[in-house]
Amino acid sequence: MRVPGICRVLLDDLVRDTYADAMFVDGTKQVMATVEARTDVPNEHYRTRQRAFDADLLAGLRAAGLGVRLGAARFPDAQGGHRGGSTPR
Repeated sequence: MRVPGICRVLLDDLVRDTYADAMFVDGTKQVMATVEARTDVPNEHYRTRQRAFDADLLAGLRAAGLGVRLGAARFPDAQGGHRGGSTPR
């Protein structure tokens, strides 16, 4: 199953425009989207930025009408369902 295009666009835009100081998108993936920690930044900085990134990604995916799971929290898609869903980490 391929990641919906809007997910990839949102992920790329968020990382490039706001979170590139702590992470990068692994562009080699074809059927999934992966965000990786930069190895040249302290882990504490990455973890702080990761929490903010998770919140922004969650908001963007929900605004796009997608169902999302983040940890134990589940948010239905625009039709009120839980079909699949993304798990930002």
